Amino acid sequence: MTDFFAFGSGGLQETAKQLFAKLKPLLDGKYTKPANGIPASDMAPAVQASLGKADTALQAVPNTYRTADAQDVIDSNKAPVILDTASGSVASFPDGADGPPLKTLSVNIEPVQSGTGDPSPTNVLPISGWTGCNVTRTGKNLLNNVGTSATIQGITWTVNDDGSVTANGTAAGNSFFKMSNAEHPLFLRGGTTVIASGCPAGGSNAKYELTITALPTGGASIAHDYGSGGTTSFSEDVECGCQLCVRSGVTVNNIKFWPMVRLASDTNPAYVKYATVYLITFPISAGTVYSGTLTINEDGSGELRARPYYASYNGGALVGPWVSSMDVYAPGTTPTIGAQVVDLGGEESVYPITAQQITTLLSTNNIWADCGDVEVTYRADTKLFVEKNDAGLTSQINQKAAATSVPNAGSISSTGVISIKHNSTELFTVQLPLYNGGVSNGT
Repeated sequence: MTDFFAFGSGGLQETAKQLFAKLKPLLDGKYTKPANGIPASDMAPAVQASLGKADTALQAVPNTYRTADAQDVIDSNKAPVILDTASGSVASFPDGADGPPLKTLSVNIEPVQSGTGDPSPTNVLPISGWTGCNVTRTGKNLLNNVGTSATIQGITWTVNDDGSVTANGTAAGNSFFKMSNAEHPLFLRGGTTVIASGCPAGGSNAKYELTITALPTGGASIAHDYGSGGTTSFSEDVECGCQLCVRSGVTVNNIKFWPMVRLASDTNPAYVKYATVYLITFPISAGTVYSGTLTINEDGSGELRARPYYASYNGGALVGPWVSSMDVYAPGTTPTIGAQVVDLGGEESVYPITAQQITTLLSTNNIWADCGDVEVTYRADTKLFVEKNDAGLTSQINQKAAATSVPNAGSISSTGVISIKHNSTELFTVQLPLYNGGVSNGT
């Protein structure tokens, strides 16, 4: 500031001194913020009043708010997740939950031998393997109708949105409407019995029918439905055709077929539209696999375990049992030198597989693999699970008191309380009305 007053001379210097004299009181009176913040007393009265209200104000809470304790009570009363299993050439269950992935899927990959009779050096039965594994999941209806609307031999066939097929007209010759064929076969696993249904009442071999036929196209009919269902069984895997037919000279007036093929274990004949195939092809990085296991977990991760295969057996040690192209297995024996051999008990090679998830449909599910039997662990729908077990539970409740425990489903106490359980997990209880003070003889 002294440099400022040294600048200039005479009147200019004096004028600067006068200006500073006027500014100095203003500069000395400016507000300096305290180090610990502005005290309330330095604020305007309206600001002080507003801050005072904020100290005691309550925040508005939405009426949907739930405390952590309240949520814990709700969670504790939720029904537990019900897991169940199914297995076989087709893993079938009627109580699947809607959409969750299978907890586990296991496929027993089996070697395939062609030919007939027992294998021997003079009757060689070649062994083939697998370069992939196709797992199929459908609903109750196993028939995927790939036919499209067309006029054939005077009959107009119309495929409707609900899966039904309408036939109308007079047949100039036998009119066949093919719903599956060699390119899109109806694949049925060995060891299964199926029922073909959907033909309108009044059908016959001379009028109209639904048939399952052996492939290739034109093969023999192996099941007929004339209106009350046709049943057939298979000891080995088979690819079939399925067709509708109106015989030559027969007139039909918009009759409607409801094509369905279901497992005979499903006793409900009500039509269900075919569910889209959930087809998974698992790449097998190990090349051709002749025997092993394929496991898929809930998150889609999994592994392939391949058992030893010998294209030409050279006499080495085998764990056994084994499969040979030239021999029938017997404990303590070895295969013929030069035979194809799969050592079913040998040390497995493990390969990771690409992650895939297999989800379930609500209600009926049928799951199978083209390379062997399957076993699945799945989440069951609570209501459908209870309905599935209801018949067995009712039978158990009506037994004598000596059998009060209901295996894997529940129990009834002498005070009339039914406990519904699954794998020791209690789902709910029901209090029966009591007569004469209690439950007599367990009934």
